[in-house]
Amino acid sequence: MGEEQMRTRLIATIALVACLTLLASAGGASLAADPVAEAASGPSLLADDPNPPASTVKLIFIHHSTGEGWLGDANGRLGIALRDNNYFVSDTNYGWGPNNIGDRTDIGNWYEWFAGSSRNTYMNALYAESGQHCDYSRLASDPRGQNQIILFKSCFPNSDLEGNPNDPPTTGTNPLRGKGCCDADHNVANAKGIYNDILAYFRTRQGKLFVLIVTPPLDQGATSPGYAANARALSNWLVNDWLDGYPYQNVAVFDYFNVLTSNGGNPNVNDLGAASTGNHHRFRNGAVEHVQHLNNNYAAYSVGGDSHPTAAGQQKATGEFVALLNVFYRRWQASPGRFSAPALWYNGYGRSAGGWTSQDAFPRLLGDVDGDGQADVVGFQSSGTYVSLSTGTAFGSQALWVASYDPNAGGWSSQNLYPRMLGDVDGDGMADVVGFGSRGTYVSLSTGATFTAPALWIANYGTRCGGWASQDQYPRFVADVDGDGKADVVGFGAKGVYVSLSTGSGFAAPVRWIADYGCSAGGWSSQDIYPRAVADVDGDGRADVVGFGSAGAYVSLSTGTAFGPLVLRIAQYGQSAAAGSWTSQNIYPRAMADVSGGGKADIVGFANGGMLASLMPFPPADPHANHPARRAPSLARYERRHPCL
Repeated sequence: MGEEQMRTRLIATIALVACLTLLASAGGASLAADPVAEAASGPSLLADDPNPPASTVKLIFIHHSTGEGWLGDANGRLGIALRDNNYFVSDTNYGWGPNNIGDRTDIGNWYEWFAGSSRNTYMNALYAESGQHCDYSRLASDPRGQNQIILFKSCFPNSDLEGNPNDPPTTGTNPLRGKGCCDADHNVANAKGIYNDILAYFRTRQGKLFVLIVTPPLDQGATSPGYAANARALSNWLVNDWLDGYPYQNVAVFDYFNVLTSNGGNPNVNDLGAASTGNHHRFRNGAVEHVQHLNNNYAAYSVGGDSHPTAAGQQKATGEFVALLNVFYRRWQASPGRFSAPALWYNGYGRSAGGWTSQDAFPRLLGDVDGDGQADVVGFQSSGTYVSLSTGTAFGSQALWVASYDPNAGGWSSQNLYPRMLGDVDGDGMADVVGFGSRGTYVSLSTGATFTAPALWIANYGTRCGGWASQDQYPRFVADVDGDGKADVVGFGAKGVYVSLSTGSGFAAPVRWIADYGCSAGGWSSQDIYPRAVADVDGDGRADVVGFGSAGAYVSLSTGTAFGPLVLRIAQYGQSAAAGSWTSQNIYPRAMADVSGGGKADIVGFANGGMLASLMPFPPADPHANHPARRAPSLARYERRHPCL
């Protein structure tokens, strides 16, 4: 039974209520501000939700001429419908992208896009694209950040499909990879094999929703009965069988083929809304419906032998697709994450596997240093900086990438005194080393196979330049706060938060972006007691400040040139008893990460009874609550000790 058939049944679940006991006598972090722990429940699967997203979602559509007509205001009006459902739409067309990959959207070409050797180049460009490559209406304001939803469609010539309807998918090496629909290898088995091949990439990208728009049908005069039957069989396989056994909700299928094989009497009249006639893929009566009442495998909206659908057909597709897209989006957002059982990926970087005795002495970090979309291990050992590249199933052998940033090569004796971090400071898609030494901030750029020698990018943020005595007192981070694709330095000094923007070859002079979150600017005396983080909580592509103060979690949004006012966003995760008694970052760590796949950083906290999460947007908190610090130390004292700031 296929996914959509199963989805038409009512699925009932019982909310699981879990109460965790407060260990108040130990002064530990609790689940709620009051003495009774809050109940937690899982997402309900009682019914699909066809309502639009509550906040704007970025979407990109890979298409050619049929997709252009579908989007157009005077044709299919899909752009208008997506706009009105809170999607910010961009698209690709002929000539788009690196190597003009936009020219190639046949079924065999999807292997190039999602699995070939240039996949990461294409995907990085696709996720970043925010332009229009044909005419359609869309939301006026770009919410910034990456595209979250990817629609992809091959054009109608791909429905001229050789083979037999029930041919099984090709496994192993597929001769259709990278080929167009006119090739002799364009057949049912190979097409199914291509679609199976690209699932491997989708599986690794749970933060994106991929929606396959099934290839539209051909005019009866442009194909044969056998080839048209093969196209019908492929569309049914994609809807009913392709995703069987696929455990995630980040891939969905819309049967554009089926929708365009019935009309309302002629090609210029559609059967949108017909209850018991015609062919449809839609959300109806509270369930997803995929039905074929009419035995037809040819285009029902072609005129004069032209397989491009008429406006009537395109508008039927719009009327059925958009509610389904909302359902797909809601399923994706509600899907639970899963971790596999622990597996040994590399016999190294451990206390008894290489002598990595502590994170302070020999820090180990994760970052994509070769730009392949997979995080790699970067370890700072006594003889230099080592890297083990990820293969997707294991980490490779340890290799010395630069003989620096370690105790014996530069005196980097402690992560607290001389923190080292990873961030893409030159915008090339590969994480670089950023080290905060005694005389300033050093950078070693990644080449994809090694790190360059350390270069001083700014004579600041160091123990001897600026008075940044320790990471606990004056934490420093690297994050893209202006949305230009390059990681910048963010330092929490005595009198506020300072930013040095990356130019790609250096860091600009420090500028105070907000007079808060500092020792003498709000009493944020210690990273252990009042931890601060930098993360994009509003999904605009610019990292914001999040501070865990006494009363709860505070946020200051980045405008690209400054941080906005400090606002209490949730009266939890704070040091005070009223905010949960999160008394120490070392004991009760709090972190920011997009755990929901919504494109915005969420709060994850490790309490006495387990791990808690607050998804963005956080529930409102009292705006008149006490300032995060209990008291502010003397301003003069810090001015004397830290003359640079």
